Amino acid sequence: MIPLSYEAASDFTEGKAIVKMKNGNWALIDLTGKVVKSYSYPTVENYGEGLLAFQKSRDGKFGYMDEQGNKVIEPQFSGAQPFIGGKAIVNVSDDYKNHFGLIDRNGHFIIKPNYNNLLNLGEGRFAIGKALNPEKPYFGSKYAIADSDGHFLTGFIYNELAKYKDGLASAYNDQSTFFIDKSGKRMEHLPNVSGSGTLDFDQTLIKGDVDFRLLYFDKNGKLIWKQNTITPLNHKYSVVEHKYKPNKDYLVYYPQVKGIEHPVSVNQTLMSLSAVKEIPAHAQLEANYMGDFDVTYYKKNLLVIEITGYNYPFGAAHGMPVRKYTHIDLQTGVLYQLKDLFKPSSPYVKVIGDIIGDQIKSTEKYSYVFPDSYKGIQSDQPFFISEGAVNVYFAPYEIAPYVAGFPTFTIPFAELIGIINQNGDFWRAFH
Repeated sequence: MIPLSYEAASDFTEGKAIVKMKNGNWALIDLTGKVVKSYSYPTVENYGEGLLAFQKSRDGKFGYMDEQGNKVIEPQFSGAQPFIGGKAIVNVSDDYKNHFGLIDRNGHFIIKPNYNNLLNLGEGRFAIGKALNPEKPYFGSKYAIADSDGHFLTGFIYNELAKYKDGLASAYNDQSTFFIDKSGKRMEHLPNVSGSGTLDFDQTLIKGDVDFRLLYFDKNGKLIWKQNTITPLNHKYSVVEHKYKPNKDYLVYYPQVKGIEHPVSVNQTLMSLSAVKEIPAHAQLEANYMGDFDVTYYKKNLLVIEITGYNYPFGAAHGMPVRKYTHIDLQTGVLYQLKDLFKPSSPYVKVIGDIIGDQIKSTEKYSYVFPDSYKGIQSDQPFFISEGAVNVYFAPYEIAPYVAGFPTFTIPFAELIGIINQNGDFWRAFH
């Protein structure tokens, strides 16, 4: 509809969008791409209800102007969101300690800029966030609800709130997820689900997305479907999902194998690998952790389970992912290591190391590997079995940038058959 001709472009709001022209100026355009007005300021953004946020200088404060470029509110904010319903959320902080407030079209504060966060929930309601730790605001907030006149309707009792729809909003605290009305009153006749997440009306059903799992309720709040927690392998063996959430910021789904001869040692190992450990219930943790698992391979007596996790220190640019694989012999309860696949005293470390080295040199898809960073593999190198191959992988940053994730190298068994112990328990577990 509009040719590729802008350096940047916002979403359309009320039939208009802000774009950055190739000459560096900003412009307000209509749905046909016609320029309504152009502006020479270094930053113009967040159009709403005829007003635009702007900066006079690149490092300066934000103010608001009308569509014709006339200054309406003097630049004085470090952040300026669009006007919605005659109100706009602004930030006056000069550092990482936020000071959010709510202003009217004259720039007067309706809610003073004293808060760690402020969210427009729609339907004339706002979520006001007070820092859990004022010295470490990146730990997050507890939220209260206020109306558009700045009157507080609740205390600071919510961890998160979703937008209002038809007078109801989804909210959660440290214990559960539920619906509230516009006064903040909990709707007792609707679902109340243990855990953190959202509830949403989905046609004739209520959809729950709580602690990274889906549930569905009927309109009366009766549970009618949830995700399966059992992965059957055959008539004898299955993998059962267990949930561990000792703290609002620590959640692990961990596997337990059912039907094996020696379940205690195997299942205790799976719990340990899944980071099921003692965590204080009510303390504010320094990081958020989420763990999960998946059955990635099952053949004959060999079960391979992938255990994943993500550890995010609050305030960090990003967290660190975790990936581990267990190779379980369902008949004996043995957990195999890489060395168990090969003949005793075989040079499997050098053989695999050389194959990976050749793949890095000859395969374009591995061009992301840091130059001269690959030095071979370790005897206990992380690995996993898949159909017809062994896969060797490295941790983020080990030989490649973070964005590369876990660099993984697939080696067909055919390339290793000379050193594989074909009479060994590991090989015979799935061959």
